[in-house]
Amino acid sequence: PMVSFHCVRDPFAPFGEGTVIVPTTNEDVVDVQGPNVFIPKANAFGNNASYQNFTYNDPITMEARSRYGQTYQYRATLQTQITVDANAEGMYPVLRPYKANLFENEGAPWQWWNPQSAFAQTVVAAGPPPVTAHMASLQSNPTMSPTKGRTYTDTILNYAVPRIMVGLQLAGYMQIGLEEATIADKVTLYPNPVVEDLYFAVEDADIKISRLSVTDITGKVVKTFNITRDQNGVNLADLKAGVYMIELYSNKGTAVKKIIKQ
Repeated sequence: PMVSFHCVRDPFAPFGEGTVIVPTTNEDVVDVQGPNVFIPKANAFGNNASYQNFTYNDPITMEARSRYGQTYQYRATLQTQITVDANAEGMYPVLRPYKANLFENEGAPWQWWNPQSAFAQTVVAAGPPPVTAHMASLQSNPTMSPTKGRTYTDTILNYAVPRIMVGLQLAGYMQIGLEEATIADKVTLYPNPVVEDLYFAVEDADIKISRLSVTDITGKVVKTFNITRDQNGVNLADLKAGVYMIELYSNKGTAVKKIIKQ
């Protein structure tokens, strides 16, 4: 199964059929078919059935569906319009404002970068005046910022993660939606701080913990435990002292708790 996100007016990587173009130099690379072609094909073959036979009624899904079958201005000459395929379930068509200059249309609004980095200051066109990668990239993402990038990342995650969970039948997938099912108020971790064994207590007998993961302050998962039916604790003796996030997965949702390891 596959899920796709693509700017409808992306000038560099075709939304439909066309040629991939180097963003900074506008050189042709290879002819390809984009998600407006391959997602409907995948749907027709049944490749995405594992996650499509599920009810999604969150606002992000509804917004994506409202764009299926719609026609949008694409460029000023040649192919002037493009229609989003009506059978595009599993694709989120990203819409950004139309620009008459093809290469000013946005292809990756989720990107942002450090303008002073060595890569950003690389000269991609001798000029005069010389054009840096930063200057060239700003043409198709002039309002780039961490806030803008994270906003699009949030949309991507809220569309993709439920489908990944359903398609792979991960723990808690029956409770997925825009609001994540949580059991945090029904789970207690002790002792905290912990030296060796960490225990968890669940107030609701219907909640069955199936997995526990330990994440350090850098976001790296350092330990994962599969929890058996009668198990109520794990050993963390070999962890370094510090702060960790404990995530417990169950048939009713997830719980995330902070602990201190001594």
